[in-house]
Amino acid sequence: SLRDRACGSVPRTATRRRFHTRRRDNASRQSRCRCDSTAADVPILRHEDQQGSHAVPILHVTLATRLDTPERRSGFAGRLTRLEPGLFTLVAPSRLYELDYDREYNNRRRNGYCPPLRELKHLPGEAVGSEWSDTSRYQSVNLLRMNDPVQLLEIRMHQGTTDYRKIILWISLWMQIFNRSRYDWCGKPEFGRVFPRGNSRVSFSQVDNEDIFRLLKREGILLPASFERLLWERRRELRQAWAYAVPNRVDCWDAAGWYDRDRSPAFAVTENK
Repeated sequence: SLRDRACGSVPRTATRRRFHTRRRDNASRQSRCRCDSTAADVPILRHEDQQGSHAVPILHVTLATRLDTPERRSGFAGRLTRLEPGLFTLVAPSRLYELDYDREYNNRRRNGYCPPLRELKHLPGEAVGSEWSDTSRYQSVNLLRMNDPVQLLEIRMHQGTTDYRKIILWISLWMQIFNRSRYDWCGKPEFGRVFPRGNSRVSFSQVDNEDIFRLLKREGILLPASFERLLWERRRELRQAWAYAVPNRVDCWDAAGWYDRDRSPAFAVTENK
């Protein structure tokens, strides 16, 4: 089931997960593929296609989760700023960097539809008079409906896909992050650029701060070994795409054993309990 039963009873309409694939070009043409499903429904796939010359597919996931206090909401947002460097390694670099018309990544410019939350100057609620509505809907996670009676969070980080294996893995990871934030919302947010200095060689300590497995463990999010293996395989699938965008940085990730099965903690003999 895709429903987060740990979050308590929520209206049927709020349990709906929506997956969008859109394409935008200069003429504002769109291609959209939507799969809507609930715990009780059979997934339905609908596709409408209008070709564009510079198509950028996008997957948006909207989840209803009981982050029903200001502390939980702020704790989740702070946790996201700490996890974003690792989370971006699980998606295509086009979700972080602007893609030029010659199909080259500009690692000095952000994708305007998905800028990282950690690159804000402060989180909502930290400054006097600041509200969740002060953020843009075009952040890596759209927080504008955080204060609704049913708290909705739109995750905008993933590139477009209709592969259910990628979708389910992505949702499962985010439900772990949400549920951890319901019971533990401590920790200060971390601000600064995701992958500072872009295509540069970085220290091993910086590599550690970008490793999704180390970041999850720092947050107390312990995953079964089988789940970690799926995440490791997904990160390895994206190695070539990231090497095209930031080859020097990927060399450092590689040297740290990110893509070496024998050195990966995800393939340890014993599972995390």
